[in-house]
Amino acid sequence: MMKLTYAILGGTGHIGSVLSDLLLKANRQVTIIGHNADKQKQWIAKGAQYEIADILDSEKLHSIFRTADRIFILNPPADPKGDAESREIKQAESIVKALKGLHPQKIVLASTYGAREGKNIFDLGTLYQLEQALQKLGLPLAIIRSAYYMSNFDLPAEMAIQSGKLSTLIPADFKIPMVAPKDIATLAAACLQDARTGIFYVQAQDEYSAEDVTRILTTLSNKKITPQEIPEEKWSSYMEENGFSSNSVESFIGMTRLTINEKFQAPNPETGQTTLEEYLKQTIKIPE
Repeated sequence: MMKLTYAILGGTGHIGSVLSDLLLKANRQVTIIGHNADKQKQWIAKGAQYEIADILDSEKLHSIFRTADRIFILNPPADPKGDAESREIKQAESIVKALKGLHPQKIVLASTYGAREGKNIFDLGTLYQLEQALQKLGLPLAIIRSAYYMSNFDLPAEMAIQSGKLSTLIPADFKIPMVAPKDIATLAAACLQDARTGIFYVQAQDEYSAEDVTRILTTLSNKKITPQEIPEEKWSSYMEENGFSSNSVESFIGMTRLTINEKFQAPNPETGQTTLEEYLKQTIKIPE
């Protein structure tokens, strides 16, 4: 009996790297699709195949996907220095084009809470478009809509430890669902290996706010850290100062307003095991 082959698009990121490790530990045949040649040797040493491909090269993606029985898709976040929303749509179109004419046993897509039809709402809109396009292919599909990634705090938290301030566009006491990447990967690994289809949600047991992040960082660093709310009238200038293009500013503001004004509540979410305290403790480097 031949081993099933699992192709992982986005296999070297926060989610994909954990997912790839889980599948390799389960003795699965894994093909990682990445753009960074520097990571090729380490994954081959772990027992994976590693294919280098530009996500906009649908022909190359097609040639890799056709060798796979089960496929995980993560549309990589585009650089906000450019027109991130437009870029992510082009990436999604390339992924869908690459899958046409193929008949994998299963596709698992990484999506997001609050995915919906609309423009200038960043990932909420681009991932919804990708969901819809994949559904139209008529292939067995599991969509994992994840809460806010705890990994989004990786850089801001380290900067906050240095400065004593954690900048936030969302009100400091506003709690939202969050989830650790490894808990998304755990659900993705299960969905890739079983027959479930449909939409699944995943979040940590508790919701968290910027105040919670600063409280945890204060304990970890033994240094007083406080949240610094950016008022809405300064959102644009704040993001531009941090390298966002005007198009990406508009799109990110649209997503942020929806997050605050229409807080998404998932129906019957899967519960990730990692708390925010555990995630930050494992991830953030504390200066000596």
